[in-house]
Parts: sequence; structure tokens; C-alpha cells
Amino acid sequence: MPNSPCESPQKASNIADFVHRIYKRKSSKLSKRYEQGPLGSDESNPTDGDASSSGGGGSGTASRSRSTEFSVEGHPMSFISTIGNSKPLLPAAHALLDSPSPPSTLPDPSLVVVRVRVLETLVTNIFSALSSLKGAYMQLQAAHSPYDHVKHEIADKAVVSEIRRLSGLKHSFLERDAIVSGQPVDYGERQPSRSPEPTSNSQSSNAYDDALNSFHSEIQKKNAELESMREMLAESTRHREKLEKNVKRLEEWIVREVAPCSFETSSTFDIGGPTPLLLESAVHNAYEVSKAFTKLLLSLMKAAQWDLDAASDSIELGVSYAKRSHQKYAFESYVCQQMWNGFENDSFYIFGSLSSVLDPEQHQRECFDEYMDMKALDPLELISVNPDCVFGKFCHKKFLQLVHPKMETSFFGNFEHRNQITEGSHPNSQFYQSFLKLAKSVWLVHRLAFSFSSPASIFLAPRGSVFNPKCMESVVPGMEINDNNELAKVGLTVMPGFRVDKFVIKCLVYLETLDRSTE
Repeated sequence: MPNSPCESPQKASNIADFVHRIYKRKSSKLSKRYEQGPLGSDESNPTDGDASSSGGGGSGTASRSRSTEFSVEGHPMSFISTIGNSKPLLPAAHALLDSPSPPSTLPDPSLVVVRVRVLETLVTNIFSALSSLKGAYMQLQAAHSPYDHVKHEIADKAVVSEIRRLSGLKHSFLERDAIVSGQPVDYGERQPSRSPEPTSNSQSSNAYDDALNSFHSEIQKKNAELESMREMLAESTRHREKLEKNVKRLEEWIVREVAPCSFETSSTFDIGGPTPLLLESAVHNAYEVSKAFTKLLLSLMKAAQWDLDAASDSIELGVSYAKRSHQKYAFESYVCQQMWNGFENDSFYIFGSLSSVLDPEQHQRECFDEYMDMKALDPLELISVNPDCVFGKFCHKKFLQLVHPKMETSFFGNFEHRNQITEGSHPNSQFYQSFLKLAKSVWLVHRLAFSFSSPASIFLAPRGSVFNPKCMESVVPGMEINDNNELAKVGLTVMPGFRVDKFVIKCLVYLETLDRSTE
């Protein structure tokens, strides 16, 4: 009997051919076993086949073909046998032929190939993303030292973009793997918005923000320090220029006056006698002490809630200040007006004296000796030893002129200072001690001014007069020219000037840069 035909499946891979050959071998063995003869035929009826064939045309005895078909693991196989009048198959043969084939545990070769290709693409993209992430992170580090805000933002965005790219590769792989295997897509903890925001990325972003704020604070601090140093440099530059002017002026004066010995007092005094330079130094010291006392007055006025605008207008009405802070010069002017008033008299009009008239040279020596003696003394110690001295009376008079009764009550709530001064004593308060330092500096200038053979004279710059650089100096540098590119005009005199013979100590003035003629 010929073997049953076997249909071969379409080749997909070497694995598929291997599976096909295994099942084909099993089918051939079963077929041969079946063809060798009737399995389990009854030997007691050897003539059954002949009897049935001799019936010639019997309906149940005619020879016919029986075909048995079964499939193994999806590969159909047919076995066709012409049995004739053979008996039915034994139960063992039926069990052997009808038993189901075992399920296959091998994967589909085509799916394996697809998965390998997906993994290859994934690994390539991961390496590319990691390389880009490394480059972006290096740019981020470079942007911190030195700090560059623009580069920092660009690098930060690049890092975040690469992190999102890696997250996208992960979810793309999960989707493709699920589609290939025929399983539902498992996104894990992925958010529906499909915009990955890893916790580590958020923490990194917060760290970057904190570092950025810290850098901004540090930059502001450094800018403040830089501005302070610039102001100090400008102040030092102005002071240096002032010293250079003084040195140049002193050199000119020495060449003009001292070299030919034309200075009148050179024959009267020895080297330790009064000089214009010594007078200039005393005037400068008096102005510094006056500024310090004015600051104390302003602090008391602010504590008493004074209207400083109205107070400055009461000193000099209608002055146009370039800045609100320039109002302090009005109060400096007020202090100087009260303290230097009466300077032209040899005793500030405290009492009448004829010594300067009867014996001028003796009076000049006495003034210079008093200057030298008082220069190193504490004013409080001086008036404590001799409260009724001329300097003590000068302090009483100037305090009552400078500190108005309403001013005293607003500052201290009483008239204790005024009452003690009226009784002839000196208050022991901190405010009065500050005033004594101011009074001493003015008194020293006065004693030194009357030590010259021709006493030094005092002068003020009238308000509205045009700025004259020969005898004036602006307390605010750079305001010498007004808005019309002309010399500015005097708003008020802050510190008086002095003249001894041909030597001039400039007065300090506050200039108005606004031209009122155009208003």
C-alpha cells in the first residue's frame, strides 16, 4: 500500500522545519503499523473476506475505501487504506490515532525576530539619549562657574528635554512590546498627560532654583559693596583734589609772601607763631565739628517729629535743593550763622575791652598763647576748673542763641539746660558736651585770627551772587554750572570764609543749578 501523502507547512525558519520533520516522522510510523494488517483481526473467520466478495454486489459487502485523517500540531496528515472486508479497528488503535498532540512550548519565530529588532532600536536610542544628557549636564556645570544666566537656562532646558526623551523611549518600548505579544499596554505609574515629570527631575529643578536665588542674592550683595567702594573712591578723589589745591595754593603763597619776607608778623613772632596755614587747618576742623553737631540736631528733630521741610524754609526761604537730602546744608548754615555771629569783635561782644587798642602786640600774644593752651584741653575740664572764664561765658551766650526755647522743650521736654545756664553753671548732659566741642573749635579759630598783626576777617557769600571760584567752594561738587551752562548762583552760605592779608580761605556755599530767571 502506498504511503499517505503529507502536506508540508510553509517554511518560516529553521525551527519551523525542525518541528515539521519531527511530526512527519511520527505520522509515518503510525501509517506503516496500520498497513501491515488488520490490528487484532479474528483468526476464527478467515473466509469472511472471500464470502463477502463472492456476494457480488451485496450492499453491505462491497469493497470500499476507508480513510482516516488526523492532524498533529496544525499540520494535516491523511492516511488512506483499502481494507476490504476487514473488521473495525481495535480500541487501542483508535486511542493511538485519536489522542491529541501535546501543546507546543516554542515561541513563534517571527515574533522573536520582531522583538530583537525592537530591542536593538531601543538600546541605540538609549545610548544616544544618554550621550546627549551627559553633554547637556556638562554645559549646565560650565554655566555655573562663572555663572551665566542665559547659558544656565539653555543647559537646564536641554537636560530636562533629554530626561523626557528617555522616559518617552521607555513608554514607547512598553507599547510596542505589548502590541507584538498581543497583551494590553501596561503604562505602570505613567500619567495620562504623557508628559513625564520624574521626581528626581523636580528635585533637581528645585535645587537649581535655590542655587539661582542664592547667586542673585550674592550678586546684589556684591553690587552693593561695589557701589559703596565707588562712593569711597569718589570721596577719596575729592579729598585728594582738595589737598592738591591746598598744597598748590600754599606753594604759591610761600613764593609770593614768605620768600621775600614780606609777611608783616614774621618779625614779631618766632617760628611757633600764627600762620595762614594754621588758621586754615583750624577752620577746617571747626567745620567738621559743626557737621557732627548738625547731625545730632537733625536726629533730635526727627525723633521729635519735626517738619524738616518747613524748618529748612524758615532758615532760608525758597532755596531750590537738587535732592531732598541736601536740606541738611540749611541746618549746617543755621549752626554756623549762630556760632560765628560776632566773630569780628575780639570778645564776641561778650564784654568791652581796650587791650587790643592800648597794646595790640600784647593782645596778639595773649590770643596765640590762649590758642596753644586750649588746643589740647578738654572743654568740659576747662570750664570745670574756671566756670566764669571768658570761654565759659562764650559757651553760655552761644548755647542760648543756638538752642531756641521751643527747640529745647521739643527735644527734652523741659528747660533744664536753659535754667542751669541762666544760673551760671554748665549742664552735664551729652548734648551739652557735644555743644562744648563745637564752641571750642570756633573759639580756637577766633583766638588764632586775632593773633595776627592784622586780624583775620570773616566774610559770607550773599544769596543770589554768582559763584566765584576764587573765594567760594561748593559743598556739592559738580554743581558749579547751572542748567543754562552758566555759573550757578549762591543759594546759601554753609560755612563762612576768612581772609588774612592776601591769603583767602574760601567760604563753603550751596549752589542752585536751577535758573530762576526762566521760571
